[in-house]
Amino acid sequence: MPIWKLSPIDLQAEDWKYSTYKGDIIIRAQNEYEARDIAKGHFRRAARLTTLNTLLSPWPNPALVQCIQFETVGSWQVDGLPAVLDPADSAV
Repeated sequence: MPIWKLSPIDLQAEDWKYSTYKGDIIIRAQNEYEARDIAKGHFRRAARLTTLNTLLSPWPNPALVQCIQFETVGSWQVDGLPAVLDPADSAV
């Protein structure tokens, strides 16, 4: 399974106050959409609803978070379920 790195772009954006983490994240996921969705769920903070009843989170937003697939995976296991690999101590 591919390994993805999500990196914040604009930490000044208001949506960042709805995330419990604001650094780089390494995620094992089938695709970019799943990686962003895992980050959104894993690092969520209680959030207000927008007028469209959508929870705010920076992780799905390409303007706020870059998401790239690793060409080499280093020490991360590519086998296994979709998961946050780093930060390793980020319990849900």
